[in-house]
Amino acid sequence: MKIALAIVLYFLCSYVHAQTITGIVKDTENGKPLIGVTVYIGNSSRSTVSDGNGTFSIVGFSNSPYELIFSFVGYEILVIPSQKIGKEPLNITLKPKENSLDPVAVQTFEKDGWKKWGKLFMDNFIGTLPFSNQCTIKNKDVIKFRYSEKKNELEAIAFEPLIIVNDYLGYKIRYDLEYFINNFKSHYVFYAGYPVFSNISNSSHYLKIREKRRAEVYTGSLLHFARAMYNNTIKEDGFQIRKLQKIPNLEKKRVDSIYKNNNYVSIRPDGTKLIMNKVGQLFPRDTVNYFKAVQRQPDILNILSNKFLSANDLFVRKDTSAKVFEIPDYLYITFPSKLELPEYYTNKFNINGDSCITAVISFLDDKKLSFYSNGAYFPPTNLLTEQYWSWSDKISSMLPFDYKKLKDEK
Repeated sequence: MKIALAIVLYFLCSYVHAQTITGIVKDTENGKPLIGVTVYIGNSSRSTVSDGNGTFSIVGFSNSPYELIFSFVGYEILVIPSQKIGKEPLNITLKPKENSLDPVAVQTFEKDGWKKWGKLFMDNFIGTLPFSNQCTIKNKDVIKFRYSEKKNELEAIAFEPLIIVNDYLGYKIRYDLEYFINNFKSHYVFYAGYPVFSNISNSSHYLKIREKRRAEVYTGSLLHFARAMYNNTIKEDGFQIRKLQKIPNLEKKRVDSIYKNNNYVSIRPDGTKLIMNKVGQLFPRDTVNYFKAVQRQPDILNILSNKFLSANDLFVRKDTSAKVFEIPDYLYITFPSKLELPEYYTNKFNINGDSCITAVISFLDDKKLSFYSNGAYFPPTNLLTEQYWSWSDKISSMLPFDYKKLKDEK
């Protein structure tokens, strides 16, 4: 009872200075009010729908910027940054989607796309964690696929918001998918969209199970790390961070050039050509063995610093409600108190391992990123994750930015 009271008071306090946003949603072409438009704060549990008059009311965040999303089937999604929202009621107009049902446009997608690409999409979007099979897309038929041989790239598009039910964490997620791209050449997967969360069960028994699972997923996650960065509690929250440099393996490049410069063509009696190499004839056996060992090394070498860093070591400045950090190269992050799930090794390396959570992050473009107290970071496309988080941070483990870990959940 004491815990429940603390939760209620916490949320009441957090709403005191939050802005209540009101307005009306209309059709751009005819000016008529739109009924049933989903209005929500991106990546949160705050949402509403426009009423019979097209009007709405919703409470925004008070401690960080956010995006106000307007989503309606058959219309273009509209995203408004909180910085552009004033005190006056909003007059929103939504534009009908062009060619959403155009047969020519539909023909560009593969006829049996889900049969061919569905598993790959689910593995990279929903995830392959041990509980990912409890997270299902209820309307997967709205997802269409097209593959580009020229780019060696798969693209997935959803014509309607995805309805996702995560029975493990107790969330129903409405997800407006903006894009999903799997580039087979670079081995990178990019996807982006706007999720909104709602709880799917409120029974007292399930609440305890649900909160325990959410706390377990949160601990050691990217969301947990982002909040620790903002609060400068990296050590207190159990993280260790060090600088990592990735440099070209010049010695391997030198050895490869030696082999390349000593190739020659041998002609067999039947006229076929063989590429031969005379390095073994020109160098002593010990040198050749050294060359072979170097060639087994990676093309890029990881140089890891011995110095552990705090968030303050990377801090640049504070901008209103954000803290700006800069990473010159890469950050090597470990969370020693929690082991990586064995499924990570099965899916990625097909070996058994018992390593603690280890991830690498890098900032793209100008190497700077803004973190907020709720774990949001901006711009979101400026952060690239590698190793464990690139596998574990999927839709099936996603938590909203307004998630709060209960104090008694360890």
